Order: sequence, then structure tokens, then C-alpha cells
Amino acid sequence: MPLFLWKKSYEVNIPEIDAQHRRLVEIINQLSDAMMLRQGYKVMPHILEELSAYVRLHFATEEKIMRKMNYPELEEHCQMHIELTQRVLEFRTVYANDHNLDTKALLDFLCQWLKDHIVVNDKAIGRFLRRLEMGLE
Repeated sequence: MPLFLWKKSYEVNIPEIDAQHRRLVEIINQLSDAMMLRQGYKVMPHILEELSAYVRLHFATEEKIMRKMNYPELEEHCQMHIELTQRVLEFRTVYANDHNLDTKALLDFLCQWLKDHIVVNDKAIGRFLRRLEMGLE
């Protein structure tokens, strides 16, 4: 059973970003499902590789969209991206050094990312875009 089911409330109403966020939910569920079967260690290399690729692609996508719309919180948002990227790289480095990574810590991080960054910070991008489209910004 998935840990997270995609909800309409997670959407920022920017199709490309929403599709990428859905992929993060899939990654979270893949890790959670493996952990429930006590197989988290088996998916860890794949999860870490996918997360590394995901952060590069996703953050580049978001930043391109924010620049295009002259998003006023761009610098602050980019700083959050740097911090999230560093955290993913820390997990990857720990695993690369000794193949002993706390899968629960990674799952907790991913869940916080979903709850804090996407549902709060990224939704603000969607609200700003809607205001732009309505001529209110």
C-alpha cells in the first residue's frame, strides 16, 4: 500500500512541475514499499541515483519557469533548492562510502520535502502564475 497517494491539493497547476512532483511521490512510495518488505537496502542504489537525477532536472525546470515569470521569491526558492540538493548528495555520499544508509532517514527527508517544499513553497509559484495570467501581478 502506498505511503502517499497523489492528491489534487499537491498540484501547483503547472503541468510540467506537477508531473515531476508525481514522480517524487512514486519514488517515496517505492522506497516505502521496499522498507515495509524489509528490502529498502535493495532499492537504495536505484533510489539515490534517481533522486540525484531528479533534483537536477526538477530544480532546473522550476528555476527556468520562475525566471521566465520574474518570480519575486526566486532567490529564496533557489536557496532552498541548493539546500535540498546538498541533502540528497549527503545521502548519496554516505551510501557510496559504506553502503550503510538509514533508509528511514531518507524516507523521512523525502516526506518532509513533499510536505514542506512542494505543498507550501512550490504552490506559491502556481498562485503567482495564476495572478500573472489574471493580470494581477
